Amino acid sequence: GSTKDSWVDSSFRSRFFTYCNRTRKGQDDYASHTMVERGAMILGMNPRSLRAPRTWSLCLWLKRHHWVLVAQPLGETFTARVVDDFVHNPQYCFNIEVPCSQFFLVYELLVEPNGFFLMLSVKPDFDLQSECVVPLGTVGPLCFENLQEHAITVVRRYRSYSLVGCNCQHFANDLALSLGVLPKDLPKDEATAFAHAASDGAVTVGAASVIVAATAAVGAGCASAAAPAAASLLGAGSVVLSSVAVGATAVGGVCGLALFTVAGGYKILYDGLREEDVQCSEQADDGEKS
Repeated sequence: GSTKDSWVDSSFRSRFFTYCNRTRKGQDDYASHTMVERGAMILGMNPRSLRAPRTWSLCLWLKRHHWVLVAQPLGETFTARVVDDFVHNPQYCFNIEVPCSQFFLVYELLVEPNGFFLMLSVKPDFDLQSECVVPLGTVGPLCFENLQEHAITVVRRYRSYSLVGCNCQHFANDLALSLGVLPKDLPKDEATAFAHAASDGAVTVGAASVIVAATAAVGAGCASAAAPAAASLLGAGSVVLSSVAVGATAVGGVCGLALFTVAGGYKILYDGLREEDVQCSEQADDGEKS
């Protein structure tokens, strides 16, 4: 193929970006399977306490560039049974009981070559005092199954996983918003786009901070992004949104390229990576019928 085709192919396969089309058959089931399986184990071992509606304390766990939502049960105290099968990064096999003050549910969005997926785990040694933890407030009353339903509903809106516009940071914030709390921090890429919009106004074509978006692909629901400057984009300090949004399918060509301002291009990419709420409801109904 041509040099341009080779560049596009290598960009899609780069370590900074993983393309996953949410509309491919079975993606919804794939995305939620691990969470549903682990949730069944957690609930099966703690049915009475977790089926009761209660207040939950939420916080964001900022593991450098990877963001996680953590929920802790409040209200009536209980003792929870925990095994290594659903513990966050277990180092050995165990079966223990912990007070609810050490029962932290960890919700995160992960990605692998086969697609993006939800991960649910329990972290008894979670440190609320860590500088990486940002308290969000309380929600409820909700039962454990309500939390799981919110997480699945959020991820069903995602067409694709993308370093820019739809990543783990977006999931953590979107889940918090779905549960009724407003995070103080925007995802790094979103904050960068807004910062450029506020400081630069309209950025002209040819400036250092432009987004190249494939507008034809956005309408087809295949908007994705390659990020050659990923480390600088998501890092702290001075950041420049100099990423390239390549919106063709994984095997298709790049066509209809257009240049946008940072904020405008980011908004188009952001919207293209998500389904409308109505579309998600219809797809969920179709899945239940089948």
